[in-house]
Amino acid sequence: MTYNTEPIKTKKNGTNWTIRRGYEYLSDTIHFNGSDSMVWDKSYELIKNTGVRFVVSMPGFNGNGNRVYIKQFKRKTNLNLKYFLLPTRAKTEWRVANTLLDKGIKTFQPIAVAEKRALGSLRIDLIVSREITNSTSFHDFCKANFNGPLSEAKIVEKKKLLNILALFIRELHDKGVFHSDLTSGNILIQSDKRQSGSGEGYSFYLIDLHHTKIVRKLSKRKRLFNLAQMFNALISILTQSDKLAFIENYGKNILDRKRNIHELTDQVDTISSKIRGVHFRSRLKRCVKNSSVYSKNTFGTFKIFYRKGYDTGIFLNLIVKHRKALANNDWDSIIKRDTKTSLTRFPFQDNEIHSVVVKQYKRPSGLRFLKNIFGTPSGRKAWISGNGLFVYGMKTSMPLALLEKRIMGIVTDSYL
Repeated sequence: MTYNTEPIKTKKNGTNWTIRRGYEYLSDTIHFNGSDSMVWDKSYELIKNTGVRFVVSMPGFNGNGNRVYIKQFKRKTNLNLKYFLLPTRAKTEWRVANTLLDKGIKTFQPIAVAEKRALGSLRIDLIVSREITNSTSFHDFCKANFNGPLSEAKIVEKKKLLNILALFIRELHDKGVFHSDLTSGNILIQSDKRQSGSGEGYSFYLIDLHHTKIVRKLSKRKRLFNLAQMFNALISILTQSDKLAFIENYGKNILDRKRNIHELTDQVDTISSKIRGVHFRSRLKRCVKNSSVYSKNTFGTFKIFYRKGYDTGIFLNLIVKHRKALANNDWDSIIKRDTKTSLTRFPFQDNEIHSVVVKQYKRPSGLRFLKNIFGTPSGRKAWISGNGLFVYGMKTSMPLALLEKRIMGIVTDSYL
């Protein structure tokens, strides 16, 4: 069966659609508001919302079965110069998905692409795909099934699944498919409930295809890089014997006929460690930007960096409580108080957090004040370092927010 059959091309309300036959209703179902963001109703479910894209699912219509997924890519600016010459991310996913399906590689079935431009500049690009039923990301599957001490049956199941995964990645590579962000989050695992037994009745699907290139022959360097990415993504569940078996099942000889399995595994591990270093440094920067986990905002004289899911008003109220505790010498709340810092503790109403500590970095003077102008303020350093330790999985308090009081753009007091 070929998936590159001629689709229907149409234009609705200034938006160009490429639609697989049988799904023509989509151009009349999906609507946009004045800012070119997609509008959805109560029957839609938000799946993901990051700085790069958001994904929703909606019911299938016209007897076309299961739910469909809509992925709209976000624009950093209204002037997207590279998309004057290059295909959009949605068009890339459409092309790659169809090519993978023609190669017999499991991925989502794309059913529509929408693009809208203003004076040639890209305003909308989205892709619609059919739901992959009974599936979840392999990352979430491993987290739910293989964390902590495992029973003998779970160990057997894990080994069989890793074997299937190694063969799946080998198939990708042998067919010239290179996914530059090959992680357990970009692979779905599907369960076939008609089959039973540890490791049986499962299939893997490749997703998030705008990071994917298809070449005639994949180099050894790219093969090793993808294997290292997967080692890094599965670091919490892979033992040394798992890694050796993974390389063996993938095919040692395709990587290097001369080197033994231990040398090749060590090489993949070394590359994985470098990838992890780059990844963690990137994560450190995210805590002072708007990202999938963090937000930043300005309220009066405060600049606030905080974890998503919390109202900034909660943190502003904590600052008020902190100041009152210091003014009233409330030693039930005060933990520490000196010329540089003050720490207080308060109850906190949250499902998992019962109390919080507020650490104030007081207004510096002299050389320390100059450091706040030309360097990184102490509170900011603590916020970045704390989040870094948390990302590394170290046992430490989870940083919730940093509030910097600013005068003429210069940080005076900080509250962590």
